[in-house]
Amino acid sequence: MPKRKRPAKSPPSRKPTFLRQWRVYRKLSQTDAGERLGINQSTLSKIENGRLPYNQDLLESAALAYGAHDPADLLQINPLQVDTLAVLIAQFRAAPPDVQHRATAVVEALLKAS
Repeated sequence: MPKRKRPAKSPPSRKPTFLRQWRVYRKLSQTDAGERLGINQSTLSKIENGRLPYNQDLLESAALAYGAHDPADLLQINPLQVDTLAVLIAQFRAAPPDVQHRATAVVEALLKAS
């Protein structure tokens, strides 16, 4: 009796990232971005498509290469879509601690008043 081929395993489902959007936002080809990240174009393509997992080192390198404020931005913020809240959050993160404290106090006061 001939052996049956097992169906190919589908890759694990991964949460989408905004790595591709950040690369496009910075007007980088996959080849150019891969060079900055120390990986080849094929590997970057697989990571952007969710077929290959990313790691913390890649996120930190990509944040620097793509000019993101924080590696988490690559997972949470689509720079190709204007999102006022995301912009405010990014500005808040970049602000000095005293400005963050004052901004928090203003927002808390506004929320209490509503």
